[in-house]
Amino acid sequence: MIRFLYNHFNKLSKRNRIVIITAVAVIFIIVYGCSVWNQFFADTLVRYVPDNTQAYLHLNLSSTQMVAGFDSLTRQALADFNVSEIDMKQIKREVAVICLPSGGGTVCGVIIRTNSPDELEIFLKSRQAKYRAVDFWHNRWAVYSDDAWLAALSKQKTTLAKAIQKQSPWRNNFLFYVSPEIIKNYAQSSLLALMAKQSATNGEKIVLTGRLSHGGLAFGNPQWQLIQKNNSLTGDYELVLTTDNLGKFFSAWENNLIVSSSEQNGSWQEFKQFLAGNYALSFDSQLAKKFFTSQITLVAKKNTATSTSDNIFLAGHAWSIGLKMPTPLTSDEKGQLENTLRFLMANQYPKAKKVALNDGSYVTEFKPDIGGFKFVSDKNVNSLVSPDGVFKIYYKTEGNNLYISNDSTMLNQSINLIGNYLKLGTGTLNFDQKIAGYLNNFSLIVADDKGLVVF
Repeated sequence: MIRFLYNHFNKLSKRNRIVIITAVAVIFIIVYGCSVWNQFFADTLVRYVPDNTQAYLHLNLSSTQMVAGFDSLTRQALADFNVSEIDMKQIKREVAVICLPSGGGTVCGVIIRTNSPDELEIFLKSRQAKYRAVDFWHNRWAVYSDDAWLAALSKQKTTLAKAIQKQSPWRNNFLFYVSPEIIKNYAQSSLLALMAKQSATNGEKIVLTGRLSHGGLAFGNPQWQLIQKNNSLTGDYELVLTTDNLGKFFSAWENNLIVSSSEQNGSWQEFKQFLAGNYALSFDSQLAKKFFTSQITLVAKKNTATSTSDNIFLAGHAWSIGLKMPTPLTSDEKGQLENTLRFLMANQYPKAKKVALNDGSYVTEFKPDIGGFKFVSDKNVNSLVSPDGVFKIYYKTEGNNLYISNDSTMLNQSINLIGNYLKLGTGTLNFDQKIAGYLNNFSLIVADDKGLVVF
């Protein structure tokens, strides 16, 4: 048969032979390219995502720049299924967690791609895990706790799976999708989640993707040289924020916090009312307008001499805020500033007050009372100290500059940084246990106005 085809091929004209050879070469290149794409880059697990998926996490372990935090992140994702001790060599590049609705709650399972199905099955048996191969070749294995979750996995690529792939760049190591419904529900109790609420309200798919680079997991397109230079200048500071214009920085929050006009008291309005009611901070005041046109630098580092109370701003850290304003503070603006700082103190040390109820009984309410807190001036440094001497606030002005700190030695703290920059040690934040479990695999978050990196 082969000889017959060969003889027939030789009888063709030279032009036809060239056309056939070219066509075969093109087909070979396409097939080979698809094979390489599928082997090293493609998300081959998204096809199991049903349209009602609440969350989908895909981890691509193919990068030659494997980061310790990313390895820990992968094991953390597997820990919920008691298989975190897996030999990473048994994983062929991909791990995915799929969470689906179940009886008013959520049930999750994990899919692992492997080139060693026999070894993987031996491991899963040793962990007494519930598992099942989900493809014909036994290269993809589901580990789960609920049979309904396994039955709900899609047998073909769904509309949601196509939408997730559409928003995913061709090369990424991290992809996370969360349904708009979950975001809207979570946003009711979380200010940070409100940042994504408008997109969720509009029914958009929320897909976050990242790639391993320069020893970290990067999101967006961070300016590496700028970030590395700023990192070298910030030393042991666990929190650094610098921006050329506070108003432009805050406008991004405002744009994301505003939800559809049909919602009464939109999120942004609620946030402003919260600040006005609890800290006497009005966004329409002259002081706020001056702050929003200022350059700002916020720094913080661990300091056991400061308060470690969970209720106090940046507890256990010495912090300092410096603002370069367009004009010096007026006496009225200083009064507004002091009132806001007094409210900050009073909220940490509320006073007990008896309140009479309609039935004649009494209850005790704890409310902030700024009347008991007054600033003391000494050589241009104004100080406010809590009754127990634990919480302290200092501020001073020099021309157009304003400095606020909880440590008098950090007033006038100056760092010459480049552009807009955020550095945040994960230990400075309080997350719920589930989120912290993943984030604490990393030690540092760094961002500029082009992207974000976790190290």
